[in-house]
Amino acid sequence: MQFLPLILAAVAVIALLGFTGRAVKIKNITNDLRRGGSWPVRSLGSLKDITIHHSAGPTTQTAYDFARYHVDTKGWPGIGYHFVIGADGRIFQTNNLNAASWHNGYNNSVAVGVCLVGDFTKHSPTNAQLIACENLCKMLKSRYKSITHLVGHKEYSNSTLCPGSFPVVNLRRKLSLAAHGGAKIGFAAGFYDASKADN
Repeated sequence: MQFLPLILAAVAVIALLGFTGRAVKIKNITNDLRRGGSWPVRSLGSLKDITIHHSAGPTTQTAYDFARYHVDTKGWPGIGYHFVIGADGRIFQTNNLNAASWHNGYNNSVAVGVCLVGDFTKHSPTNAQLIACENLCKMLKSRYKSITHLVGHKEYSNSTLCPGSFPVVNLRRKLSLAAHGGAKIGFAAGFYDASKADN
């Protein structure tokens, strides 16, 4: 019995590390960001895909900048993304996953929005960002079995270059996730609402 606390602690660490071999450090800043209202709430069981974005701006921008832009300029209830990954690889959670926030303009009600800071039409993501994004997506896929797709924002619409040169196809292959799949995740054919998409 004296070893029970040590065993329980070891099991907790193994569970946390199990999907990648290392813990994914995520700083939750959801309650610190500018808000203009509330997002519709969805069931976590409804999550079907991860949408990858780039911020299309300088690497000095932050989730706080994006939140101000989305609220003050676009008139949204809050930041559109669920996670923001800085150039240094730090991951920030910016919305609860049950928030049906707007970011891809197509299937926001079932998508998790991940934004990497930078303009990948001008430069590539940093190695730290690529590693952090892969680990985050692995964690999400492991935790939410309903997630079956990984999509670059531009795969939904020809109206954006987002996420630039981010290697979506390589990451999708590594994680054994599907591409923009149409009927499998209930896309309405040809429907795209640019007012509910960023960059």
